[in-house]
Amino acid sequence: MLLLIPAKDKTAEPKVDIESQSLLRAAVQAVTIENTTKTESSSPEEEVTNIEQVYEVSTEASSFKSYMDYRALTDTSSTQYEMQQCAYTDDNGLRKIDEHFCVAMGTYYGELGDVLHIETDEGATWTVILSDIKSDVHTDSTHRYTTANHCMMEFIVDTNAMNYDIKQSGTVNALGFQGKICKVTKIN
Repeated sequence: MLLLIPAKDKTAEPKVDIESQSLLRAAVQAVTIENTTKTESSSPEEEVTNIEQVYEVSTEASSFKSYMDYRALTDTSSTQYEMQQCAYTDDNGLRKIDEHFCVAMGTYYGELGDVLHIETDEGATWTVILSDIKSDVHTDSTHRYTTANHCMMEFIVDTNAMNYDIKQSGTVNALGFQGKICKVTKIN
């Protein structure tokens, strides 16, 4: 789990503790994947090392990947809020910690701070860090996708930095996240 050390000076941002930084950096070195497409000759086992757990993906989940603005995380005492203080916004308006996209998923997929490798049926791969958790009352009985739109993953973004067309679509799929998620692997 990602541990944050609050700054003594209230105007300074909190810092990630050294042990958590080392763990995140090791995960980034092991999996340096950002919106890339696998070649036919590569296999997930070759690309992903330090596999801790492979999660079963529901066939009911859709290919839709929604987004939420990071400013919706308003509880300043929460881990979710603290994580966003360590995150940055990339050129597409997506929030990241190191090279991992900040996302919200159901409780089935882990705890805050877990790093997951994602693969789609169209060959897109990327890594995420669980930065928010979907409430069980908003997900299916197995807590893998939302009941409203069968969305498995919600990206945390800065809507002010997003492209207008992406905002209008309601999904980040066009940013290299095409396809239905077919594999979720927790990495350590």
